Amino acid sequence: MLHDLIDRLRRRRNRHALPATFSAGYAFVGAGRHARQNLYPIVDYLRLPLRYVCCATADSAWAVQAWRPDVHATCRLEDVLADPAVRAVFVAAPAAEQPDLASRILASGRALFVEKPPCRDGSRLADLVATARRHGVTAAVAGLQHRCAPDVQRLACALRRDAAASYNLTYRTGPYPEGDVLTELFIHPLDLAVHLFGPARVEGFQDVARAPRGGTTLHLLLRHGRTCGNVTLSTAGAWDEMEETLRVDTTAGRYVLRPGEDLSFRRWPGRPLGLPAEKLRRAAGVEERCWKRQGALPELCQNELYVNGFYDEIRRFAEMVEGRAFRHPAALAALTDTYALLDALRPRCEGRG
Repeated sequence: MLHDLIDRLRRRRNRHALPATFSAGYAFVGAGRHARQNLYPIVDYLRLPLRYVCCATADSAWAVQAWRPDVHATCRLEDVLADPAVRAVFVAAPAAEQPDLASRILASGRALFVEKPPCRDGSRLADLVATARRHGVTAAVAGLQHRCAPDVQRLACALRRDAAASYNLTYRTGPYPEGDVLTELFIHPLDLAVHLFGPARVEGFQDVARAPRGGTTLHLLLRHGRTCGNVTLSTAGAWDEMEETLRVDTTAGRYVLRPGEDLSFRRWPGRPLGLPAEKLRRAAGVEERCWKRQGALPELCQNELYVNGFYDEIRRFAEMVEGRAFRHPAALAALTDTYALLDALRPRCEGRG
């Protein structure tokens, strides 16, 4: 009897785990390392009908055609946009090229998923949003996967219940001399702060230190309404020891988030008659594990691409293209406050160069 019940539950779970069927035509601009490792596997898993892969050079197109003989490889975006069967385009190109590519795709009326950064500043973001509206594009999304990660979604839900008073956010990685560190790296933690706490105002810009190897360290004091945050952003460390940690003090206790790893909560001790309970009697604090990745389980919900938000950001985008969903956490229009913060920080960063 028990075995039959377990078997029925497993079959039901397996049916729910199967991806939905998608029928719209899709194209992909770019076949670099990030796209091949983090985006194409999800496109394949969801079985999105991929018709074109657009590459920068003929050599790249030849290599892609050998790698993906089921799609048409081309070097011309015009070939993609000339096909009426293509309803949505993914863009994962060099950062400097993405704004123009995004603008052309939106002007053609196609849905757009563009990897971060979609553009360099808030003015260009406003142009992209206006282009999408002018051409009736409702699915225009940026690849800021933190917004779709399960641990971040759970923390956002908790913060709607327990008001945040303050937070500390640390983001450390290795040097990044090949691009714009503000919009290509620091956009992730800064967007996470804006997503969780709302529009930010820079109240303190304490230091910009440049290490001999090209690293940059920023110490920021941000205010989001009644919530204040201390933020440390650094590329003066090492890529193999990357660190990202968010500690949030709320009215009920402290949440600690390590994106993609775990989310915990420690409730504040009681205050009987206004006295700290821990001073009246010794009591071990209880830490609640709200979410944790179980790396040993080979299930979708424990996969690296799932826990970091890549899966959900692409699935939700495809559902919008197919008319099954109407909102996306990382819609271009939702990034206005993030870019306002980036624009406020840029002159201070570049002024110390």
